[in-house]
Amino acid sequence: MAEAVVTFFLQKLIDLVAQEADFLVGVEEQLQLLRIDLQWIHSFLKDADGRSKENERVKLWVSQVRDVTYDAEDVIDTFLIKIESHQRKKIEEINKRIERIKHNKSSYGIEDIRVEISGSSNEGPSRGEKLAPIVEEVDVVGFEDDVKTLTRKLIGEETKGRTVISIVGMGGLGKTIVAKKIYNSSDIERHFDYHAWVVVSQNYQIRKLLLDIIKCVMVPERKKSERKKFEGKFERKDFERKELERTESERKEFEILESMGEEALGMKLSEHLNQRRYLVVIDDIWCIEAWEGLESAFPKGKPGSRVLITTRNKEVALFTDIQSPPHELSLLREDKCWELFCKKAFRDVNYSCPTDLEILGKKFVEKCGGLPLAVVAMGGFLLRKARSSTEWEKVLKTIRLHLNEGQSQISRILALSYDGLPYYMKSCFLYFGIFPEDIEIRKKRLIQLWVAEGFIQERRGETLEEVAEEYLQELIDRSLIQLAKKSSGGGVKACCIHDLLRELSILEAREDKFLQVDGNIEDSASPSSSRRFVIHQNINRRYVPLDLLASNLCSLSWLTKMSKEELKVIFSHGSFKLPRVLDIGVTISRLPKEVGDLIHLRYLGIYCIENETLPSSIGNLRNLQTINMGKCNIHAPNSFWKLQQLRNVRVGAGKIGVVGCPQMDRLKNLQTLNMVTVGRWIEHGLSQLTNLRKLGMHGTLSLHEEVLSRSIVKLEHLHSLKLIGAGKTQSKRLFSFKPFNLIEDDTMLTFAFFEHLGHLHTLYLLGRLKELPRLHEFPPNLTKLTLKYSFLEQDPMEWTVMEGAMPSLKCLSIRDCDSLKMLPEGLLQVTTREE
Repeated sequence: MAEAVVTFFLQKLIDLVAQEADFLVGVEEQLQLLRIDLQWIHSFLKDADGRSKENERVKLWVSQVRDVTYDAEDVIDTFLIKIESHQRKKIEEINKRIERIKHNKSSYGIEDIRVEISGSSNEGPSRGEKLAPIVEEVDVVGFEDDVKTLTRKLIGEETKGRTVISIVGMGGLGKTIVAKKIYNSSDIERHFDYHAWVVVSQNYQIRKLLLDIIKCVMVPERKKSERKKFEGKFERKDFERKELERTESERKEFEILESMGEEALGMKLSEHLNQRRYLVVIDDIWCIEAWEGLESAFPKGKPGSRVLITTRNKEVALFTDIQSPPHELSLLREDKCWELFCKKAFRDVNYSCPTDLEILGKKFVEKCGGLPLAVVAMGGFLLRKARSSTEWEKVLKTIRLHLNEGQSQISRILALSYDGLPYYMKSCFLYFGIFPEDIEIRKKRLIQLWVAEGFIQERRGETLEEVAEEYLQELIDRSLIQLAKKSSGGGVKACCIHDLLRELSILEAREDKFLQVDGNIEDSASPSSSRRFVIHQNINRRYVPLDLLASNLCSLSWLTKMSKEELKVIFSHGSFKLPRVLDIGVTISRLPKEVGDLIHLRYLGIYCIENETLPSSIGNLRNLQTINMGKCNIHAPNSFWKLQQLRNVRVGAGKIGVVGCPQMDRLKNLQTLNMVTVGRWIEHGLSQLTNLRKLGMHGTLSLHEEVLSRSIVKLEHLHSLKLIGAGKTQSKRLFSFKPFNLIEDDTMLTFAFFEHLGHLHTLYLLGRLKELPRLHEFPPNLTKLTLKYSFLEQDPMEWTVMEGAMPSLKCLSIRDCDSLKMLPEGLLQVTTREE
């Protein structure tokens, strides 16, 4: 890990000298000396990192290198904020410490530190080499009989009232995988009226779990869009929705639910389920108390109603339903383990193991003890190793060594997968400890955070985001991270991490002073020494020592309620000036003007701001790359649009107001702008954003049709485009959850310019259409097309579809087209379509 710390800092030093020369007067020589010394030390770190867990002297030396690098980074960042003489002296002190560390290497005999199996391996397929498609977790082998048995219990045995079926097994055995395969099957879908899935985990809130279940079962139709296939003719009501559109009455009911207490929610859920046959899956439940908090909400219901739970604790399973014996998962048979291992380790050669490696391969499988998580981790690790008996023997020897020292098989195998990561990816893996347990992590947000933290290495011809996607794909290939959701184009949309691997990331991160989760001051590592600090919703508030943490934090994620006093501490504390990432996952009243003092900030995320106007001081954040807002509208001052490093400007369920006509010619790095209001700024601003990949706009589009068409066609890198018409006129067909309405006489712009956007793969149009679009006008690489509230009156059967049109289309969604009774025959011939 120290190798990554030094590498990232060296790159930062090089960039700093090039970009901030005016601020470094008087310290140039000291910085040059610092760079030379660290480069020398860096040459030894690859092997030293690999030996640090087995040699105490090496471990101490590596920790000294890491700590002095952290301190050097803080001193230089502070120097850029306030250029003072004592800061120059601190840089000199850093150089003296590094000189002593260099001397210690020889004094304590840390010379020959070469290792047989490096913890920073760079082996594996080269950049651009494509592996076989991802083996999705729901398709892994070895659970066929379990799925059949449990499915029969769920739908084949009629009972008078609700029955609890439980799946029991140790962590990593595949309980959730089995439950997902069952839950997603068409037989289960047809059999039950209502379906819901919630994850409990060790840290849970009964009220939130009840609310999540209610939101699943109270929606009129189950959300099936991610796996529903077209079957020819259908009516509009059968279109599966990528988003769940809610009526005004439903929206109000959901607002009422949000304000209800735990007991009232339980009664409401029970009433709703009582006359239906339902299936509720409760995944990863750890204790009897959690079940007791939920049980009363599950009535008898119609005959055949079921609750399916997964747990590591057999006592919990027995307690939930004494009449229903738990289904205990067994360890995988040897032949199934071998099949699974080959799927992971030999993905790129049709899952076929070379003859000369088969004996060794089966020894690896034997070490996994029949545990699927260990098998896929081992296979993913060996996927990136040289396929030679010599190399595999080295790995096997390392495993035996640590097992002889008493380390458990599963923990050693998982740790080996982490140790075998290239140094530049270890930080990316450890970062998963920031996220709460058992959640889906959006790829875009994850990558934005990685880039802001400085984890991604530059490559010629690729953006940082593209390199980061390769990192994520490799973590998935190595089975350290799981694919949770695919995009319409077949890539990763969301990912997740198994709780055992998350525990590993937190343990390693704490040891390396990389991350402190929840800031419990009773933890073994001092929170004040951690570089990153995350506060989750279950935090004991007396363990939030912000005064201690403020001086050296480079990242703060706050995901629980925040008082005005705490908000004031964050933005006005005298020492809290160095963060690169500030992620506030709750609602705050306003963004204080002191945010402008955080000049090193690269990522600013806030769930909601009640005062929509951003302070003009935000223009001081010259390093800001991403601003990510949740459910709020914001008004950005002109100073905001002068930030040259901006890469992503995003508002989830709101809009970005542009004041006046700011010049946007400096925003050459901007890749995401979503959702922004149309206005006069488009005339001289939009066409200059030539690096845009994703654009979302709303407003009275017809007033700007010509300039929009002229500007958007120049955005040749555009991948995703969302255009939403807006106005004041009321309509009975208006949906309620958007912050704007359609206007009767406003129409979407024409389609003629779309065909010139060769990279566009996602197109979302919401608003009245003048006419049916001609399909040849759409971009040839379009994979997802959404048309909503178009109010077309023209007979859609006149929609001519030429053979070969839309050759890449995979997902099509059409809403509020009253004349549409079935798809035009030509569209049924689009062979790539999946939804």
